Amino acid sequence: GTSFVIKEGKFEIALNAATPAGTEASLCYMAGADNKELMSTFGFSIPGNSHDRIRLPAANVIPGGGLNKEALLDHLRMFELPDDTHQMAYLDLDATADSMQSPSRYRTKSVINSLPFFTPLLVCQRASLQNEIKSIQRLLEVCEGRLASFPTTLIEDEEMLMQSDSISACTLAAVQYRAENKQLLQTAINLLLNYMSSRRFAQLN
Repeated sequence: GTSFVIKEGKFEIALNAATPAGTEASLCYMAGADNKELMSTFGFSIPGNSHDRIRLPAANVIPGGGLNKEALLDHLRMFELPDDTHQMAYLDLDATADSMQSPSRYRTKSVINSLPFFTPLLVCQRASLQNEIKSIQRLLEVCEGRLASFPTTLIEDEEMLMQSDSISACTLAAVQYRAENKQLLQTAINLLLNYMSSRRFAQLN
């Protein structure tokens, strides 16, 4: 492994153990960092970053008190790994490796890890589909509002990225970060709308 320090105007990288000459060394920028942390610290972001998050209101401050995690995962054909990592996995274990590691799936996992869910103590809230709908509607308002607040659309950002040779490296990094934020918000909107129209809430229509 490696470590680095910024000292007296110098950027120093050091190996943490004796390493034979000619051995390739790698540098971990920030283990488990989301794109906001990477962008603010190093000036780049990672499309489909599995550690990325959306800053959403907590369950105890939104109408309805949050979503039912078990029901949402069942709807998405996903499950939570039986360990202390709380990582999500898909049930279609026969899917190709490329499909399992696709940015769209990473974004879905990131959205799920960002959503506010019922706490175990809120048994009365858990039983109320009406309350869960209220939570979904509020989260949609937040995501749609943030998406609308950007000065450009996702399509415009993608067009700028296709012309990367004509913009500076700093602008390119900023547009990539902005586009990834929009991708994550749009993934959240699509997921929430799809969940709200599922059979779980059919009796409310």
